[in-house]
Amino acid sequence: MRIKLETLWLLNEIVDLFGRDKSVISRHVRNIFSSNELKRGSTVAFFATVKHEGGRAVERQIEFFNLDAILSVGYHNIDYLLLYSQFANCVSRYQ
Repeated sequence: MRIKLETLWLLNEIVDLFGRDKSVISRHVRNIFSSNELKRGSTVAFFATVKHEGGRAVERQIEFFNLDAILSVGYHNIDYLLLYSQFANCVSRYQ
C-alpha cells in the first residue's frame, strides 16, 4: 500500500481486501478499463521496486491501482458489497 498525491494505491492488498483470487480481480480490472468505466491513465500508477535476485538488484515497475479503481472492483464483487460499503465509509472518514 502507498499513499501518494492524496490517494491510496494498492496492488496485492486488493486480493486480500475482497478475498478473491488474483485472476478474478484482474478480470474485473480489465472489464472496468475495456468498458471505459474508468480511464487507465488516471487510475493506474507504476512504482519502482527493487528485488535482489541471484546477488544482483533488479528494478521492476509495478502497477498499482488508486482508490477509484479499488472501489470499482468492490462494486463488481457484489458478494462483498457489505465489505465494500464498510471500506468506502472508512476511507471517506479520512478525506
